[in-house]
Amino acid sequence: LVSAQRRALADQSALEVRAAITVQTKYRAHRMRRVLKRAARQRRELERAAVKIQSAWRARQARVFLSLQKLIRDQEEEEFRAIQLTCWARVLKALKVVQKLRTARGEREKKVIEAAYLVQRVWRGHKSRQQVKAMKRHAEEMTRKMIELENWSAVRLQALWRGYAGRLSAAKKMRAHKGKWKEMWDPDKRRPFYYNQITGEIRTSG
Repeated sequence: LVSAQRRALADQSALEVRAAITVQTKYRAHRMRRVLKRAARQRRELERAAVKIQSAWRARQARVFLSLQKLIRDQEEEEFRAIQLTCWARVLKALKVVQKLRTARGEREKKVIEAAYLVQRVWRGHKSRQQVKAMKRHAEEMTRKMIELENWSAVRLQALWRGYAGRLSAAKKMRAHKGKWKEMWDPDKRRPFYYNQITGEIRTSG
């Protein structure tokens, strides 16, 4: 009678253990599916956000670069037209003055005026070239800064993406490791133990 009771208790305990294992397995599978779905949704959202940020940044950079090029080109054209008009106006004025002086003054005064005109032209040409060079240096500096900013943004986005991908890979490996072992309960020793579903190995927590 005692043996029959013990066998009945043992069968009942085995049924309870199997039922607990089945419930735990289904619950963990359900929880894992939820975690994987949430991770996949977050990854898609991050990818879409990264694509939007890159597209917006590249579009803005292109607009800024084109605007800067147009501004430099317009400034160069305006400067050239202003210099050209100034030169022509002064040339005409100087020619009129020289023509008048030729009739009223001697050769010496004429040479002095021509020398002064030459000095002015050389000096204004030198100043104009300096201004154009300064504008070009400024444009090159702005272009260099934009390129550096683009490189920094690209490196930062790559680092964030690689960190995210590394965390996903580590989580995947951890889930694979955990999925190989099942935690079970030993009612005789009143402590949990772990069962390897692939090799059949049993390990205790102690």
